[in-house]
Amino acid sequence: MRAFVIFQTAAVLFAAVAAAQPYDHLRCYKVKDPHKFDAFVDLAPSQTALFPLLSACKVKVRSKQFCSPVEVEVLSSEDPVPGLVGQDLDDSYYCYKMKCPTDVTPPDVEVTDPFGTRAAGRLKLRTLCAPAITGAPSPSTTTTTTTTSTTTTTTLLGPRIVFVSSSVHDGDFGGPGAADTICDDLADTAGLPGRFRAWLSNDSNSPSSRFDPSDEAYDRTDGVRVADNYDDLVDGTLAAPIDVDENMVDIGIAGVWTYTAADGTPSAAGFSCQGWSSNGGDAGTFGSNQATDSTFTEFSTATCSTEFHLYCVQQ
Repeated sequence: MRAFVIFQTAAVLFAAVAAAQPYDHLRCYKVKDPHKFDAFVDLAPSQTALFPLLSACKVKVRSKQFCSPVEVEVLSSEDPVPGLVGQDLDDSYYCYKMKCPTDVTPPDVEVTDPFGTRAAGRLKLRTLCAPAITGAPSPSTTTTTTTTSTTTTTTLLGPRIVFVSSSVHDGDFGGPGAADTICDDLADTAGLPGRFRAWLSNDSNSPSSRFDPSDEAYDRTDGVRVADNYDDLVDGTLAAPIDVDENMVDIGIAGVWTYTAADGTPSAAGFSCQGWSSNGGDAGTFGSNQATDSTFTEFSTATCSTEFHLYCVQQ
């Protein structure tokens, strides 16, 4: 499948060729896409002198933009470039948000389109556009269909995402439900799909009762594997520490509020800042984000006025 990365302005690179005006522009619409899952792709650019080869890039498959080819006649512009045409486009395109574990910032590049010539600087990878057809695929089109037994929930494909929150909180943040909202808000701002819940317990709720166990792997936002599946996540040993936040930033050494044992049940220690409703002299159980043994979730206790992070896990 052909795909291309576009700048946020959705500009198309043109070649100065004297020809009849083709359908070489894209008219893009805001769209509501029922899909909502992650896909992972490798990118091999045609312009290798400008753009690097990138691997294991995460695509948020919930498009906000649908683009179709159009013929354009420029009626007025401050700095027009007449006679500039591009490749005739046959396909429509669905455009998706994308992040790559590692990305080399391309150099500034001089770009010419029908509206003038200028330098395109501070390039930041944001979007992948994939060719799309209107209507059902023809018999010659290869498709992959995933069947699910329920229509009331969104099924995510591929590894689940786990991160440590970039935000910090004292012990009075309102309990597991409020912590879930914090995780969801951080994930949404970072462009991460799906629903997130905090690895956090009180006396009546814990990951063992609140999480949707997955047979898929659990990966950090930078693509590093933490566990092979839910059973592996709660066996007391992680493959890597959860020290990367929702924006793929390593936050360094930090404490994380949990009151949760390694198996996902409430901690036997009994310290939860009064059900996460106190920022006074009470105590709460926290984990170490540098640990891969059970101390990732039960390291010690601290006074509830301390500001710690949260673990967030995609469901």
